[in-house]
Amino acid sequence: MAGGLLTVRFGMAVVAKKVSKRKTTGAREDATSHRGTADHYLERFELAGLRNRDLVMLDGGTRGRLLSEAVKLFAEMGYDACSVRDLAKQVGLGAPAIYNHYSSKREILVAAVDHILSEFFYHLISGQSADDPESLLFGILRRHTIWAASRQPIAKAFDALVNPAFMHRVMKDHERARFTTAIAEYIAIIRELLDEIVGPDKEVERYSRAYAVHEMADRAGWWFDPDGPVTAEELADQTGILIRRMIGLSPTAAS
Repeated sequence: MAGGLLTVRFGMAVVAKKVSKRKTTGAREDATSHRGTADHYLERFELAGLRNRDLVMLDGGTRGRLLSEAVKLFAEMGYDACSVRDLAKQVGLGAPAIYNHYSSKREILVAAVDHILSEFFYHLISGQSADDPESLLFGILRRHTIWAASRQPIAKAFDALVNPAFMHRVMKDHERARFTTAIAEYIAIIRELLDEIVGPDKEVERYSRAYAVHEMADRAGWWFDPDGPVTAEELADQTGILIRRMIGLSPTAAS
């Protein structure tokens, strides 16, 4: 499993570097010209669920349950072994009802990945204040860690589905590009906020720093134990302290 995760992370790294180089100046201007709300960052993600916000809010409904269960079943059973009938049974529907909305299993997979990514980014960014870049960055990272810790099955299953080799085999080129670019945009946002907060580091490349910060927030949720000595919220606060130390900020500034 660890080897698969390294493959996923490496694939995202390559795309994120391309996005970072493409948007160095324009993205910084964008980050500093929309104070008040951070919701404008959501416009940078080319995801159906964020273009149609109703799709993000349907997680508790039948469609949301179908797509969330699809992520888990595809990861647990294997995409090839999991059938539309299996998905229908999991959410208490008949297979014909699913085909009313999706013409193939691949379409369900693409919609499911889009749904989880849209829900994730919406949860991280929506409603955050953009008045202060430091508060915004650590607000996003805190939500990231709590999401990963409280939704471990979905988070781990999702990582399996965005494995570059898997996406290349199953998805069309434009579908695969949509998801890798969306993840890369998130890394770019972290990089831009770090640039605003602490400026360049003479010894650490900007992208490498952003990626390390992302990984700390993300991986903390992976080893979180619900029965352990800290809550998901406490874990997120402690992770924030560690990130602050890493980038040279005072941990006492953590909220």
